[in-house]
Amino acid sequence: MARVTISSLKYNSESMKALLAVLFLVSASTQQTPVGLQEPLQSLIAKTQQTDPAALRSWSKKIWDSGAKKEDFCPDYEHAILADLFSAAADKKEKQDAFAQAIADARLAIDKFSLMSARPGYTRDDFKNILSPVVAELQSLPKEVSATPEAADWLKKLEGRRLMSDQPVPSRVRVSQLTAHCFQKKSDKPEYPYDAKMGRISGAVIIVVRTDKTGRVESATVKSGHPLLTDSARAAVSHWTYSPFYILSEPVPLEFEVTVNFNMTG
Repeated sequence: MARVTISSLKYNSESMKALLAVLFLVSASTQQTPVGLQEPLQSLIAKTQQTDPAALRSWSKKIWDSGAKKEDFCPDYEHAILADLFSAAADKKEKQDAFAQAIADARLAIDKFSLMSARPGYTRDDFKNILSPVVAELQSLPKEVSATPEAADWLKKLEGRRLMSDQPVPSRVRVSQLTAHCFQKKSDKPEYPYDAKMGRISGAVIIVVRTDKTGRVESATVKSGHPLLTDSARAAVSHWTYSPFYILSEPVPLEFEVTVNFNMTG
């Protein structure tokens, strides 16, 4: 039997079930739509302001326990940012001293910056408006506090993002196969070429993909693979589609590799 598979690091089904469970919990406790990629950001922020710390920590823990990873930028990555947003919002409500509150505000600002950056509809001034007040808050603390390594580290993170807000977005970004898979909308499997099946030829074909700002594949170039397999893989990948990838709320073309595996079984 001939089989074609597309290599990518898919998320564990139990992790996804756990994520859905916490999203349902947030929805049920607020009587609003579930927290997720499609919900307006201001609604998400409003929920953190209206919810008690214990519930916020419960949401955060359930999301982290689901296995969402911060290093993977995709909808699951957004859930991970939300987990930290909930935790920081709880700290903001529970902590009493000015320094702890300023650190919570710094975390909230950076989480909001990350969520806003990955969505359309925000301006450079919007980014600066969430970062600048927190920079001023940290700088206004007593010198013996603002000069501590922890405060200096948060100031550096905030200033770095504020500086980023003044920079043009790159003309194209290279991302991993995992990140590309997170934004994939359509990925029909290639046909197993007849001559390859007759010759019992199998193997991997690596395609370098370039998308435009809308997520449409502009080019699919063979990097490696058996000559009897490459045309089929390239033809299929050329018709795949992806969701737009945003940096600072602006869509950016992508470049990444895709691995298509042709396997003879049986």
